[in-house]
Amino acid sequence: MLSLLSLGIISTVPVDKAAHFGVSYAINHSCYVLAEEVVKIDKHVALLGCAITTTAIGAARELAGNKDRKDMLANGYGIVLSSTFIVIDW
Repeated sequence: MLSLLSLGIISTVPVDKAAHFGVSYAINHSCYVLAEEVVKIDKHVALLGCAITTTAIGAARELAGNKDRKDMLANGYGIVLSSTFIVIDW
């Protein structure tokens, strides 16, 4: 039942918005892993720096392109979910 519900929700999200969400999630999480594990930056500083960097990348992309506010919202959701998983250490 849950998978059927999930499929119903996912099918209502436009592919473009899902792509913005996924790419922002991946950039934010990758940045964090690089900053904390490789460069050895403090967890909270790395988290904040990567969230700001990912937001700036998404904003620059939108300003250079079609300037869709819903794309920025999808970017934000990806950053928030990634940051949440990092904070709860999932």
